[in-house]
Amino acid sequence: LSTATCRCGLRFPFEIEPDKLPTVKCQKAMLPTPQPSNTTVRRNGQVLEIGMSHGSRLTATNISLEVKAPSYYLRNRNIHLQVEEISQLYTKRLSKKRITYQIIAILHSGKQQQLVRGLTNQEEAFFVEQSVENFLIIPVLI
Repeated sequence: LSTATCRCGLRFPFEIEPDKLPTVKCQKAMLPTPQPSNTTVRRNGQVLEIGMSHGSRLTATNISLEVKAPSYYLRNRNIHLQVEEISQLYTKRLSKKRITYQIIAILHSGKQQQLVRGLTNQEEAFFVEQSVENFLIIPVLI
């Protein structure tokens, strides 16, 4: 039996099965982040589709996660991951010429895969991250 701490600071126990990440969540941390007006969300049964302000589209099912970026992105325009590969999602702030946010997946292999970049609104980045975590039942750990 191990203990996890969620973003809100609450600790809770969970049991890890071999090769599986726990599927437990803190209910306080799962309070919905308000949907930004420039983000569209569509849930159709077992499919979650999110359209972001800068043109990227994210589609999640219980099997896969796919991101399609606008054509002006030079590389990584289309990303496809199996849900079983993903252990965690997080939002990262970048500040080069201007402040932007990106959403990154941490894979069970230890690698990190950038899913979305170039978001200028922090609330939008957190909303997308939380929506995907809730839909795919990815635990929120810090």
